[in-house]
Amino acid sequence: MLDAAAFYSQQAAEKALKSIYISEFNKLWKVHDLVRIAKRVKAPTKIVRLCAKITPAYTGTRYPDVCNEYDRRDVEEILRGAKEVLEWVKIRLNL
Repeated sequence: MLDAAAFYSQQAAEKALKSIYISEFNKLWKVHDLVRIAKRVKAPTKIVRLCAKITPAYTGTRYPDVCNEYDRRDVEEILRGAKEVLEWVKIRLNL
């Protein structure tokens, strides 16, 4: 259950950042690395740092042999970070 929360938090942040990318470049970029996407859309340093903490949830939850299981504290941090990314995206897109 915690793995799912981590994964979906990563997915929400990814889709939100990609919405900015699409609005700026008028195309989809098939990348899952939030840091790369955030840098491409010129996100502030704080958002890029949050993305660095969130990104591993993509592979870590899909490929359990890649990393350890997430504990509650890890997932809460990922969730908080994803919420901050989403809030920044809303502001950036004037939503």
